[in-house]
Amino acid sequence: MPTPDRDRRASRRAALQQECEVVLPGNVCRKGRTCELGLDGLSLLTGKPISPGVRCQVRFQLPTAAGPLPLFLSAKAVYSSFQSAERFRIGLLFDRLTDEDEQALAGFLHGLG
Repeated sequence: MPTPDRDRRASRRAALQQECEVVLPGNVCRKGRTCELGLDGLSLLTGKPISPGVRCQVRFQLPTAAGPLPLFLSAKAVYSSFQSAERFRIGLLFDRLTDEDEQALAGFLHGLG
């Protein structure tokens, strides 16, 4: 029996506002700014929409006690919401996280609580 998709808001979220880069199919790079981060994904703002279902990679710096940790994570766009002219909020769902990436995200989120 198939399992239902996980609610993207089911896990704890934390504000994380910093520059990021999304690498789309065809090696197209798009600049953005992160908004919220969770174990299962992140939301960001960018100047153009990214269609739901598009697989991409997102690059950003995770703040840690030892200093910024660069992450480059595989993800899938799950929503694209118009905010204003040249401003779209994009929801990304992570996939294929390594154990190290998952531990880093969990450590960041745990340190906030």
